[in-house]
Amino acid sequence: MASRPAITIHNNLPVEAAGGRTAEAIDEEVHRVISESYDLSRDILSSRHADLERIARELMQKETLDRAALDQLIRTTASETTSRVGPNSLATGFCS
Repeated sequence: MASRPAITIHNNLPVEAAGGRTAEAIDEEVHRVISESYDLSRDILSSRHADLERIARELMQKETLDRAALDQLIRTTASETTSRVGPNSLATGFCS
């Protein structure tokens, strides 16, 4: 059985060797990254809800979609999404 690599922090110290404050700072940063990622994912999915519904309906009818068909489904609301979420959002790259 292979051993798992140790998680290390500054100066290659294992996390277990970190002081209480450092461990708390790591926990807070991990929590912040996860929370921001969750919020972004939720915003993207919410803003693309119409696309997802349309894709789901089409998949229920046809079972598969090729790239061209998927692009066509998404293209109908792409300009709306860009204006709601912003041009630099991951949501605009939904099918890029």
